[in-house]
Amino acid sequence: MNEVIKKLNDDKNIIVFSEHSFLSIYDDNFYDRSDFDAINSAQKKYLEACLNEFDYKWSSGRVLESALKPIKFLCPKPKTLMTSPYDILDFESLQHDSIYVLTPTQVLGQLLKHELNQNELLKKATALITKTPANLLKLKDGLRGEALKKFDLILPELSKHQKIVTQSPKFKTKRQLGSIF
Repeated sequence: MNEVIKKLNDDKNIIVFSEHSFLSIYDDNFYDRSDFDAINSAQKKYLEACLNEFDYKWSSGRVLESALKPIKFLCPKPKTLMTSPYDILDFESLQHDSIYVLTPTQVLGQLLKHELNQNELLKKATALITKTPANLLKLKDGLRGEALKKFDLILPELSKHQKIVTQSPKFKTKRQLGSIF
């Protein structure tokens, strides 16, 4: 499993949080609150291509697996697509040796939900945004109560960091995966 995770973490468009059993694939540099937040076919093809040497193939629209490796990659069930990024995995039962394939915004929501230490949350959220910017305002729109308070504490710093990242030379000309323009 470690060589698979290392391969993905070495990729410029993917970040894996194996301790939480999810990964993020780059989506875009800029977002609107109304953007549809789901893994698209270009992101799925990209992930499959990254894992080609391990013979990974999509066995269904939501399961990427290999006969050579025990780890599976799962996309959330379609019924959860309209769910808040914070709640996206509430309807899933995590399987052993599985990692959920999520959008950057969904990963940030899951970090917010599962990372209790504020400093560790900020560190991981910053690492996420450095590789895969997230739709910060869409996530905020779906939060309530303590989760919203917790997010509001780090939102200014994350917003500032994301602005610096997306305006950097590395990201300025970067396009969505699968974009032909």
